[in-house]
Amino acid sequence: MKPNQITRRDDTKYEIWILAHEPAVVESLDSPSFVELRHMYSTRKLLETGTKLGHKIRIFGTKEISLGASNKGMDFVIINNEKLELPDYVIPRTGCRVNYNTTALLRHLEARKIPVLNKLHAIQKAADKFHQFQVLANNGIPIPKTLLLSSKAAFNIIKEEFDFPVILKMTPSSSGKGVALVNDFNALKDYFQFIREANPKANLLVQKYIAHSSGRDVRVLVLGGKVLGAATRKAVSGFKSNLAQGGESQSFKLPPLAKTMAIKSAEVLGLECAGVDLLFMNDHEFCVCEVNSAPGFLVNDSASNSNLATNVFQYLLNKLEENKQT
Repeated sequence: MKPNQITRRDDTKYEIWILAHEPAVVESLDSPSFVELRHMYSTRKLLETGTKLGHKIRIFGTKEISLGASNKGMDFVIINNEKLELPDYVIPRTGCRVNYNTTALLRHLEARKIPVLNKLHAIQKAADKFHQFQVLANNGIPIPKTLLLSSKAAFNIIKEEFDFPVILKMTPSSSGKGVALVNDFNALKDYFQFIREANPKANLLVQKYIAHSSGRDVRVLVLGGKVLGAATRKAVSGFKSNLAQGGESQSFKLPPLAKTMAIKSAEVLGLECAGVDLLFMNDHEFCVCEVNSAPGFLVNDSASNSNLATNVFQYLLNKLEENKQT
């Protein structure tokens, strides 16, 4: 068998791996560790949907994986002391939590021409939030003004460039964690000192506060250059709209320019699958808050009573069938 040939286990099934940041190994709906997915809605839906479609779905925490390489090639992966054949397709769900094992495994798989839903370089680009903003801005995509805050020396620039309140973000972060609304200059200095003492290696971003979008945004799910769905997220209280922070979702009809913006954002970052979060600049214009490489489906599923995992599987199975014919 050629190294880049897709392995078909039988006439009806593909083997598909889902890479998670949790240390679980889940190989079926009956697996004892399935309970560990109770707080991982999207990963659980992918497992349930793929299994119902007749495919072998295996979920691995990346810390559970060991790799082998020799002069004969990068030819095996070890999980739970078992040497496994490589899968037909891989869905990374690690998002911004890109550890060394994740990086090594994705390089390993890409070198063997295993199809991956989002390449390593794109995942890394999206995980590095400031790099992400640089790429988006470089391609003419509207973003809030953002400053990488590396030292107290930048405080004078903040006074000149920003009006308060501002958004302070720790990166990497997700689900609205590590984000604060800072009301004045003295509070910003206090936040900076506190975070630096607690975590000297923390990366901090100062971002313009988009008041018109306070407590609400739009989550757009993009797959293969097309919009699968869009939904507004609205905070019950405060300025964070994430469902993980108690927000609510509702289906949203995306204006053409916003649709184009979301698709282009995923494209310039190299992401096949992306969650693009848009802020309301006013009632008619948007800017990109951030782009995620492992978007959750709960926002869009809840808003439209759908199962976007079905669309994901249809997309990747079409890709596999195309690869068979080339």
